[in-house]
Amino acid sequence: MDGLARVQPSAAKMAKLTQALDQTTAELGITGSSVEAVYDDPSQGGYVVFAGLNGSGYDPSTLKRMAQVPDTRQDGTGDRITQDWQSTTAGDHGGQAGCQETMLQSGGLAALSSSCLWLTPTTFGLVTYYPNSASDHFLTNTPASVVAPLMRKVRDAVEQRAGS
Repeated sequence: MDGLARVQPSAAKMAKLTQALDQTTAELGITGSSVEAVYDDPSQGGYVVFAGLNGSGYDPSTLKRMAQVPDTRQDGTGDRITQDWQSTTAGDHGGQAGCQETMLQSGGLAALSSSCLWLTPTTFGLVTYYPNSASDHFLTNTPASVVAPLMRKVRDAVEQRAGS
């Protein structure tokens, strides 16, 4: 994808990624045939993660369930997590799209990370960055303005119009 090498993270990391995908699709009320791919992006010091579903009867308007007023909570270890939703252009394939931005603040440090999603009547996709180290901390410099164009690029590469 985009000149990046595909990698196979550990089984534990893949299980964590699959669990996050399952949680999102359950929230949206969709099921289907899934695909997941992980690519190394040395420029960001992490992995680009793509996950998607093919199915039928999806309602793109349910993506609004992800849109909420900013939500802030403490994680129990002193870190503050704030999540917000931004609509974005879905691209040439249509449907609805948006990005969930998550700000993690720990003491005087903060990191912003985003996951961008699209939903059509037959497809769902998600693109995000994930750290490639043993740490589960967010990568820096991955706001919606960085991830949304990448999501559209990935979508153009993986989604084919019916009959193509």
